Amino acid sequence: MPDPVGTCVACIVNAGTGSSSAPVWLIPALTAAFALLGAWIAIGFDRRKAINQELIKRRLEQYDVVLPLANDLYCYLLCRGHFRALRPDTLLTNKREMDRIMYVHASLFSRKLLRSYHRFMADCFATYQGAGRPARLRARELRLKNQFGSDWQATWESSLAETFVTDAALDASYNDFVQMFGAEIGARRRPLFLMRDWQYGSQLENQAPAGSAA
Repeated sequence: MPDPVGTCVACIVNAGTGSSSAPVWLIPALTAAFALLGAWIAIGFDRRKAINQELIKRRLEQYDVVLPLANDLYCYLLCRGHFRALRPDTLLTNKREMDRIMYVHASLFSRKLLRSYHRFMADCFATYQGAGRPARLRARELRLKNQFGSDWQATWESSLAETFVTDAALDASYNDFVQMFGAEIGARRRPLFLMRDWQYGSQLENQAPAGSAA
């Protein structure tokens, strides 16, 4: 059976020289060069595939830790799901753990994912409260009091910020972060635009005065 690579190379040589003959060493040399090139491309492809698989594995490990903590924040701020089992001090501890993971492993993630994470955390917490003072939750105090009823503890009030974002803005930033992280591990297609990638201050609202509706 004739060698297809050698036949192809011979055709190229003959077409280029206009001759039916070529040096005897040329065709084997070109055949070997093409073979080496094909092997190099195959090795590079396998190497890139192995790296991508390991990268997704490492991202998935962080996903399994960060996303449940982010969901706790989301549920508490909107009084959904299991929010009554959560406490402000626990959520602040969770924030520090999420920050640690996202900063330590920042080189594994895209800039778009990191930007969506920072946006979501800015919607959840008011930071830079002064030297030695922890961040505060951007939660609606009156809504939490109404939901907790007699279980509400006055000591929690010091953990709440005076401003918060609208529910729609928090929904958007949370969904952006979840979708972007899903895209990072290959679970879904990467979104083209972030829903909350606009001016932050326009989404802030002040805590309602005492006695008003939540």
